[in-house]
Amino acid sequence: MSPQVNGFAEGLKIFLFCLIEMWLHLCYNVATGGDFMQAGIREVKNRFSEYLRRVKQGEILLITERNVPVAKLIPVQRDEQLPVLTLIEQGTASWRGGKPQGIAAPPAVRGATSIGSLVAEDRR
Repeated sequence: MSPQVNGFAEGLKIFLFCLIEMWLHLCYNVATGGDFMQAGIREVKNRFSEYLRRVKQGEILLITERNVPVAKLIPVQRDEQLPVLTLIEQGTASWRGGKPQGIAAPPAVRGATSIGSLVAEDRR
């Protein structure tokens, strides 16, 4: 394949990706009846207070990493109950006010990697 054709194919790929992204944005707007903000991770980190204020006012924030959606920050509904409270009401979970004891037999960890190294890797 010649470099000219390869460049065209890459350009076409980028164009189609942008077209699909715009279509998804439009579908979301039609389905929810509203619009949402979109910002990259670095932008959200640098201006988090401003974005949080706007989410509190009812806007939805789509957080992207290299233009790929990775998270959605949505306002909490005032009448929405925390999932843990629902579990307590159903009798599935309980708490007597003390420090959690954990389970009697913790699950076995498979593989050669220690949990400590996994936690350290996740914090990088």
